[in-house]
Amino acid sequence: MSLRTNYRDMWRQERKGDIMTEILVLGPGCPKCLRLEEMCRETVEKLGAEARVVKVTDAEAFIDHGVWLTPALIINGTLKVQGKLPVPATLEQWIRNASPA
Repeated sequence: MSLRTNYRDMWRQERKGDIMTEILVLGPGCPKCLRLEEMCRETVEKLGAEARVVKVTDAEAFIDHGVWLTPALIINGTLKVQGKLPVPATLEQWIRNASPA
């Protein structure tokens, strides 16, 4: 089974009862991609959010998620930004809104 198949299967599983926020940072490893991942981890820690930050470097996974520009950020399956870094206050708001009450 390929890495891509494992990745797709992991994200397509129905997650009943899973209250953790899923944050995907998509990018090949460029400085902006690494910075976005760092920003997400810092924001999750700052907010004390129940979230999992996953770095995705598989180019085929980018296409599966409709991403054509990197870095890209997907929170709970919703593409929030691609091709640029979000403003920290905006990132905080997205994570706060996605986190369970």
